Amino acid sequence: MKKLAIAASILLSTSAFAGSYQFGTVTELIADTEQVSFQIDTSNGADIRADNCNGQPLNFVIDFNLPTAQAMFELVHDARKNGTSVGVNGDGVCWAGGEFERVSSIAPAR
Repeated sequence: MKKLAIAASILLSTSAFAGSYQFGTVTELIADTEQVSFQIDTSNGADIRADNCNGQPLNFVIDFNLPTAQAMFELVHDARKNGTSVGVNGDGVCWAGGEFERVSSIAPAR
């Protein structure tokens, strides 16, 4: 059932978004006053990259100026604390040599 959910998430993410998609557990979470960045361990999940997002590892960024930032931060923080998986869609615009990409949406694993 979990593999079916991952496959469905991949299918939906690639058809609806032009950015990167990763599914897995949060391995690093760094917050400051303007943003939070985090990484996903995709060894048991999925890693689909936008063309210019080739950083190893890819760092997703949540900008605290966005209206959805607090809710996305809480999802990532809880996933990190509990070791649960999340699916993350990026906006497809990477910078710093393809290492950073802004988050478009985050969904917890069900």
